[in-house]
Amino acid sequence: MVPTVRPQHVAAPPPPPMACHGAAPAVHWTVPLSPPTLCDGELHVWRIDLDAAAMDSDPTLDAAERARAARFVFPRDRWRYVAAHAALRRILGHYLGLAPAALPLRRGSEGKPELALPDAPAFNLSHAGGLALVAIGRVRALGIDIETVRPLPDAELLAQRCFTPAECVVIAATVPQRRTLAVLTCWTRKEALLKTTGDGLACDLTRIHVGADAAPRRLAVRAGADGPMDVALRTFRPAPDHIAACGVALGGGGACGDDPPVTHWYTDVTAS
Repeated sequence: MVPTVRPQHVAAPPPPPMACHGAAPAVHWTVPLSPPTLCDGELHVWRIDLDAAAMDSDPTLDAAERARAARFVFPRDRWRYVAAHAALRRILGHYLGLAPAALPLRRGSEGKPELALPDAPAFNLSHAGGLALVAIGRVRALGIDIETVRPLPDAELLAQRCFTPAECVVIAATVPQRRTLAVLTCWTRKEALLKTTGDGLACDLTRIHVGADAAPRRLAVRAGADGPMDVALRTFRPAPDHIAACGVALGGGGACGDDPPVTHWYTDVTAS
């Protein structure tokens, strides 16, 4: 979620001679005829339409999830939260052969959801507007983030507060019609990276360079107690009105080794 930025006296970066923001690729989503098998060296990304079924609650959610759903003021936000977390449980249940309500989900040391099972796959959930993404893979760690492409009145101020000087240069050079998309591209990449490493947004984002373009990137980072890791970042368009990024930790004993995993794109239609 992009934060609201309060104006401060921050000097704008000098304008560069040209822009270099690239277009994020669209992906081809498929509907699996049967629950897919998660093989080594693969990443599965699922797209969920959160508005396909409006529900105030779902019996598969645990007490903490139901309590959080009940705190939403607007019904649509509650329905989307319930649909996203019910879909996450359903998808994980397919891979593990467990009932959605029986999944042993817990919060890790950094607050990131994980499965309390030996050799469990890594997974991550993100949702924005009426769309959710679930990533799952047999890797050391992963993270995914999605944002709705929409006007951001404080886009340039957000960049100055949260992006590196080099990222600000690229955004300032981007044509005005694509500047907001460049900001959201950079933001989702930072979120995906931080969700992969388990670090929160409290860290200094101006020191974390992920790039404001959509090109795949491999970064060497330090992830708290987990030590150094290489993270492969990928930006994509899950729908015409959304932008997303996914991060995968490479090496460190992960099944995908030192190469980015092969990605399969699936659409969840169970709730529709």
